[in-house]
Order: sequence, then structure tokens, then C-alpha cells
Amino acid sequence: MNVSIADVRAQSLGAYIAQGMGATYISTTAVATGGDLTTLLTTGALSGALNFKLDSGDYVRINGTTVYQYSGEPKLVDAAKLAKNINENANLKAIGIEAKAVNTSVANPYTNPVTVSGTPTTGSATIDLKFYVGDGTKTFTITGFASVDVSSVTTMGLDELVSQINSKASASGVPIVAMNDGGRLKLVTTNGETIAIEAIVNVTTAADAGTINIDYSQLLEDLGTTAVVSHDYTSGGYGYSAAVKVGRIAIASNETFTLAYNGVSGTGEGLNFEIADGDSAIFSNLYTIDLSTNAGAEREP
Repeated sequence: MNVSIADVRAQSLGAYIAQGMGATYISTTAVATGGDLTTLLTTGALSGALNFKLDSGDYVRINGTTVYQYSGEPKLVDAAKLAKNINENANLKAIGIEAKAVNTSVANPYTNPVTVSGTPTTGSATIDLKFYVGDGTKTFTITGFASVDVSSVTTMGLDELVSQINSKASASGVPIVAMNDGGRLKLVTTNGETIAIEAIVNVTTAADAGTINIDYSQLLEDLGTTAVVSHDYTSGGYGYSAAVKVGRIAIASNETFTLAYNGVSGTGEGLNFEIADGDSAIFSNLYTIDLSTNAGAEREP
């Protein structure tokens, strides 16, 4: 076997890469429907997250080969599924195109993720968290995450939440692991699967006033400040809100290739590709590696 490298200078060693940086989305208002994937994506809290869901007309194509597309029912956009499809495609494998996805979330310090604004005089509620992982078909629910009455809010501690996530995920075959990372909730998916969390607020007794607030920044990374995204006590019944984090993906080859996509990526949305629809992959050499960030260190030139 003979190996030949024409130029070993750093500027010449690398690969052509099309990278999706991934993105996060949080619902800004509560909705009255939810509890399953189809509802979550069509009329529920993620119905407005257009580039975060795979639906009719959406696709990803590499050199004209379709490797990711709508299959009849809406799903979460999932970098892990796209990477798997690329790596299992015989035509792309033959020309040396490979992909890898990662998804790690380290949330803000876990202090007080559930609060009540306003001044309710009567009423009570319980809050569950439903996790949707990958394309959203792998799920589990953390029941009793929080309870609320007019005088207090009781929220599950971080260590208990971590234990519940790991126990439920293992029992349900969901590829996600939780950790207490110095007082922060850290979530890691096995192959870069998407993470979505839906809060289900069950108002067991209606109240005169008051709104339950879920601070998703304490549950998922890069969600910014607290958002009022839950259910007003006054109407009773259920309220739903949600947040989602799509993982990063790197598609690489020794030869240039084109990337075309629709409905799964935008600026700061969905897969969040660095190159525009229809553009060619960018050559990245050793000089482009930036070890000061996770995204830079995980980039594969």
C-alpha cells in the first residue's frame, strides 16, 4: 500500500466541510394543546418553530442526492438522523462524504426554574416535563416536576431531576444522559440527537390571577432570559409551553460537494447551516481550528 501526500503544510491539510451549528427555540406564549409529538408540532407550543420541524416539502440534498426529507408526518429536525442517513448512503460513501453530529447542553445555574407572577388568591397546579429526543418519537415524562399553590412553589431539586431523567431515559430506550455539572443541568445525547422539553401545566384548581413561569434557560443551553410561557390560572385546565435544542453537524469530504436544503435551516434556526442553500462546502485547513470554543474544538477538518 502506497500513501502519497503532495503538501503537508497546515494550509493544505484539511477537508471540505459544510457545518450546521444547531440552534435553540423557545415558545413565547402558552397554548392549550400538546402532550404528543404531532400536536406539539402542528397546533402546540412548537408550531411556530418552522425550521425546527421536518414537514411537507422539507429536505437536505448533497450533490443532488436526497438524504433527508419529510416522510408523511411532522418530526423534529434532527442532526443525528441526517448524519446517519449520510453515512449509510452508498453513493456518498463511495466519494468519501461523511458526517458527525453532537448535542451537549449545559444550562444556566439551576436555582428557581418555576415562579408565579401576579397575586393568585386561590388555586393550585402541578407541572410535568415531557422530553422528546431525536426526531421526537423517543419520549419520556418527568411527573411532579413542580407544584404551585397561592403561597408557595415546590420544584424538584437538580439531583432528583438528573436521577429521574436518567432512570426514565434508560427504561424507555431514549439516548440521553443527564448530569449535575456544578449546579447546572447538563444533557448529552448519544449521537447528537435533538432535545425538546415540553412543560405540561395542570391547573387542578383555578385561581383569580397569577401566571406560572418556566425558566427554560435552567433546563436547556442558550435560551437566554426567563420567558413567561405557561398557563394563566384563571381558566383552569391545561397549558403547554416548550423549548428545543438541535445539535451540531459536520459534513466533510476530501473533495468539494454541494449542499441544498429547504425548511430545516435558517439563520439561528434548525440545523443552522453556515453555507447558503445550493452553495459548495468550504475548505477548512488546520489553521481554521479554534480550540477556544466547543464548536471549534469539535470541528473536523
